Amino acid sequence: AVLGVHQDGGMADLVCVPLANLHVVPEHVDDDRAVFAASVAAAAHTALQLRVEGRPFITVLGDGPVGLLTAQVLSRLNASVRVLGRHEAKLELCAKWGVKHRLADQAGRRADQDIVVDCTGTREGLESSLRMVRPRGKVLVKAVPTEPVDIAPVVAGEIDMIGSRGGSIGEALSLIAREQVDVLSLISRRFKLDQGVEAIRAAAAPEALRVLVEP
Repeated sequence: AVLGVHQDGGMADLVCVPLANLHVVPEHVDDDRAVFAASVAAAAHTALQLRVEGRPFITVLGDGPVGLLTAQVLSRLNASVRVLGRHEAKLELCAKWGVKHRLADQAGRRADQDIVVDCTGTREGLESSLRMVRPRGKVLVKAVPTEPVDIAPVVAGEIDMIGSRGGSIGEALSLIAREQVDVLSLISRRFKLDQGVEAIRAAAAPEALRVLVEP
């Protein structure tokens, strides 16, 4: 069962979870960083699912928080990583981290990538991923498209298609504590709790990354 999906999540007045699901946040990790634990966990899990040999070409498709964090994690491996997205302001963060990036509409669609990580959650994104990966390459799917996808390229190209969801919160907190990932740059705006409705609207804006609400 997933909080916020199968059971009441963090917006409920009260939340009951098994003790084993709780993690102690290190004292020197402030709330601003700790709230990114789930997203960092998903990014770190991606690296654990891949066997990086040589210097593979990896494309991360999607410039949302998980996509940008995944690019940060993968760039620490011996790989050539690039991010393709639709928002110039979000992609500018990649320059800060030394990660190659460009607008998705300007990128080629040659089947030359060893690995593509699809973080878009859209049919268009997954279909683009299948066009960009080389035969017998790997496509990791981080979000489920809401529309049917033609998987003929998976068969024709003998592509490994791997589902990737969640990850270890403990490992994520460790990465954050050791400052292995930059999460503060992903904070778009801040609101007080009594501005909750305005915060939700702001979070839904295409240009937003993460909106924090301070109790």
